[in-house]
Amino acid sequence: MSSDIPDYYRHLMNTGDPSDSPTEGPSGNHSKEATPLPSDEERSMQREFYHADAFQMPLPSDAWSCETTYTLLGPVSRGMRHNITVSVDRHTECATLSDYAAAQMEPLERNLPQCRLLMHGPLPLQAGDDAYRCIYRWHPEDQEEPLYQEQVYAFGNGVGFTLTASFRRDTRKEFGPIIEQVMRSFRVRSPDADARRR
Repeated sequence: MSSDIPDYYRHLMNTGDPSDSPTEGPSGNHSKEATPLPSDEERSMQREFYHADAFQMPLPSDAWSCETTYTLLGPVSRGMRHNITVSVDRHTECATLSDYAAAQMEPLERNLPQCRLLMHGPLPLQAGDDAYRCIYRWHPEDQEEPLYQEQVYAFGNGVGFTLTASFRRDTRKEFGPIIEQVMRSFRVRSPDADARRR
């Protein structure tokens, strides 16, 4: 086990849940975890929802597309503004979650040579959908200490989604649990829901 994996990530590896395996590669075939009853904190968090489509605008032609990355801003700690970003890939050629996760991991590791993959494996979301989680450690040149980046990949209706959150070693202890909870509550909206909102 790598000494680069902080203690506050080890619980993700030692739960006995195969979804938290540090060595398993991307796979669309894994069992789903039963959805636990929400805690008081979870119930209070579910009262408000972030809607990315608070407006609509027609695209001029097929040559135009929406490539927006959505950002949910969180608290500031030690000069670092915590956030969750959601990138939507409507043009992926992948057909499965397994393919999509592998396609996202490969260029990240290639383009960031100082980046080190600490752990990865399937992650059941609270709604019962499948996702895939990766945790990286990397040290940007303009930072005094390394960052830990958690990415969750989801896939549905031919669209890929990448959720990303970054932490320092100490801020992961402070904000990591609630950010993980928010990321695991992600769900892919069905095309029927889109049609009803038009």
